[in-house]
Amino acid sequence: MMIPIVQYRRPLMLVLVVLLLNAALILAFVLVPSMHFELPAAVNTNLHTLFETASIVVSILVFSAGWFTFSRGGAQQCRAALQCLPCCGHS
Repeated sequence: MMIPIVQYRRPLMLVLVVLLLNAALILAFVLVPSMHFELPAAVNTNLHTLFETASIVVSILVFSAGWFTFSRGGAQQCRAALQCLPCCGHS
C-alpha cells in the first residue's frame, strides 16, 4: 500500500522554509562586510568543542533511531528509515 504524496506536502514545505532561512542567514554573513568578525582563540575553542559534542550527540540519536527502526522489522518501518537516510548525511 502506497502512502499518498499529499501527506508529505506540509513537512516538505516546512523543511524548504527552514533551508531557505538558513541560506538567507549564511548569505547575510557572507555578503555584509560589517558582519565579518573573529572570535578570540579561547572562545573559538570552546564553541568548537560545544558544536562538535552536539554533532556527536545528534549522530548517536540518528544511529539509535535507525537501529530501533530496523530492529522492529516489517517493511513499513524499513521503508521509512531508508527514505530518511539521504537526509542524515547533511551536517
